[in-house]
Amino acid sequence: MIGESDLKFTSILSNMTWQFFVASDKEEFFTNDNPIFYFREYGINKPFSELSFPISSKVCLVASWQEVAEGYFLADAAQVDTINDRTAQRAGQFLYAATASKAIYDYTLRNNENTNQIKLLYPPYYMYKNIPRFG
Repeated sequence: MIGESDLKFTSILSNMTWQFFVASDKEEFFTNDNPIFYFREYGINKPFSELSFPISSKVCLVASWQEVAEGYFLADAAQVDTINDRTAQRAGQFLYAATASKAIYDYTLRNNENTNQIKLLYPPYYMYKNIPRFG
């Protein structure tokens, strides 16, 4: 990502519009061992580029070039789902969640071609679970 542009990464990122999405009490953001999502085919220095980075289970940074308000916003369920889909797509070996839930299991199965290689990690026991490949 950094090598894709003649501009410095920090300069690009600081000039993007930053929005922090906050999940409701019923929702949470996942993270993984490769937590920054961006559209690889576009990079981050195009007008339609977007980057997301889950900061915690309740807050996710979304940076873009859209002319929208900056700040903190309550994320609806669809926004949380979209961000979690993107996060799950980029998992290399681990997908992390604050709680063990069917949702994280479903995201892993739906979004990763190598689901048999992905392990879920969640507290309080930090159990690793191998995800079976169906079909």
